[in-house]
Amino acid sequence: MAVKTPPKELPALVILITFTLSLILWWFLLRGKVPATTDMVMFSYPDKCVNLEAVQKGFIPLWNPYNDCGLPHLANWVSAFFYPFFWIWSLTGLSSGWIPLCLLHQVFAMAGFYLWMKSEKIHPTWSALGAISFAGSAFMVYCWSYPQLLGAAAWIPWIFGSARWALQNRGPLKWMPLFLFCGLQTLAGYPFFTFYTFLFLLLWLEFQRPPRADRLGLWGALGLALDRKSTRLNS
Repeated sequence: MAVKTPPKELPALVILITFTLSLILWWFLLRGKVPATTDMVMFSYPDKCVNLEAVQKGFIPLWNPYNDCGLPHLANWVSAFFYPFFWIWSLTGLSSGWIPLCLLHQVFAMAGFYLWMKSEKIHPTWSALGAISFAGSAFMVYCWSYPQLLGAAAWIPWIFGSARWALQNRGPLKWMPLFLFCGLQTLAGYPFFTFYTFLFLLLWLEFQRPPRADRLGLWGALGLALDRKSTRLNS
C-alpha cells in the first residue's frame, strides 16, 4: 500500500530536492578542482596530504615534516585525522574527492536542520527554507577551503535536533544520537565551534527546565564525546 505524502510537505520536498540537485550539478562542474584560497594552499590541503600519505604507508601521522622545521600533526586539531568522513579521501584522492566531500557535508547540514526545525513544530515549508539557507549559505560555501570548519558546522543542527528528540523520548539509550553527533563534531577538527555549540546547547537545555535525569543524560553525552576526542589525541 502506497504511503501518501501530506500536501503540506510537498513544497518542502520540492525545495529540498531542488537544492540537492543543485549540489549534484556543482559536483559535476567542479570535478577534480579545489578552492585556491591562501589558507587552503598553505594549510588545509597540505595537512590532509600528510594524513593521506601516512595512511597509504600504514602509519598514523604523528609528525608533519613539511611545515617550518616540522610540527606535531596528530595533536594539531586542524589535521582532524580521526574524523571518519575524511577517510574517504583514502579511496578518492584529495583532488577528486575534495568538492564531493564538501557537498556531502552540505547535504548533512540541510537534512539535520530540516529535521531539527520539524521537531520544533515549525511548518515543513519554513523548515525547508531554513535548511537550505543554512546549508547553502555563503559561510558554508566559504568553508569549502576549510573542511574542518565545514565538518564542525554541519553537525550543529543534528546536535540540537538529537537533544530535542532525547527530551521527547524515554529510555537509557535516548542520548546515544547526541553522543554520536557531538563526537563527530569534535573529531571534525574545529574546537571553537564545539565550545560554542555546547555552550548554547546547555543554555537551551536549562531554558527547557528538564528533570534532573535529563540534565545528567545531557552532561554524560557531552562528557563522553569530549573524552573520546582527548583519548584519541593522547593515544
